[in-house]
Amino acid sequence: MIHFKDIDYVKFDMYNSLIEYYLPKDYSYGYIGNIWGKWQSDDRYFYVEDSKGKKINGYFNINEIDGLWKSLKKQLVI
Repeated sequence: MIHFKDIDYVKFDMYNSLIEYYLPKDYSYGYIGNIWGKWQSDDRYFYVEDSKGKKINGYFNINEIDGLWKSLKKQLVI
C-alpha cells in the first residue's frame, strides 16, 4: 500500500505535469480503484491509454509515474 508519506511528491509533480501537458486530447490518463485520499490506495492502478483504448502502460505504485511518462513519450516520439 502506498501512503502519503511514501509518495515522492517532487517526482510525482514533475512527471504528472509532463504527462498532462503532452497527453493528446484523445488519450486517457488516470487511475482505477478506491479513493482513500488523493493518490493513496492499496488497489489503485494508474494508467495511460491511447485513442483506441489500448493501454500504453500502467502501475499500481504512483512512485513509478516516470514509467508512464517514458511510455507516453515513446508512443508520441517526443
